[in-house]
Amino acid sequence: MLIRQLKREDLDEISAAHFKAWYETYSPDFLPLKVIESMTLEKWRESWQRNLAPCNQDHHLCVQNNAGEITAFASFGANLDPQNSDEFLGRMLRIYVLKDYQGQGVGRALVQAGTEHLVKQGITSMTVHVVEANTPACRFYEHLGGEVIFHCLVDRVGYSIGEFTYGWRDIRSLLKPQNT
Repeated sequence: MLIRQLKREDLDEISAAHFKAWYETYSPDFLPLKVIESMTLEKWRESWQRNLAPCNQDHHLCVQNNAGEITAFASFGANLDPQNSDEFLGRMLRIYVLKDYQGQGVGRALVQAGTEHLVKQGITSMTVHVVEANTPACRFYEHLGGEVIFHCLVDRVGYSIGEFTYGWRDIRSLLKPQNT
């Protein structure tokens, strides 16, 4: 497993990985089908073009398997959420691990790498937003010590979707090895 920073040359592969991860993560049990289908490969490509632009200040990481394929990715940066940005300075913007690679410590390794980057920037607290119905992700964040600090409904293609915000008041605890 290799963790590295994403580059502009990764645009096509990260877009395809995000598209695949989106469909693997969000079944109609979690989100209405219309919401899931609203995110096409082209929309992910447009999103990643913005994410990988030189002016984007976020830290984008990926995990490659032995064959060099992107199997997981995450993004970290400043927390711009007016609800809690005074108390929580950093944010995990996204983290996805393809289904075949879940349960192998890949997500934890990405969180550690992203947290390390934030701490080097002087940021020691962080949030992440997660769809309320995504119980596996909620359990993952709770296992890492995240606490629900906010709940809201967000509009996604005309549907109200419950969303939790998890927070870590001191992310330096995420840098320590854990027995799982």
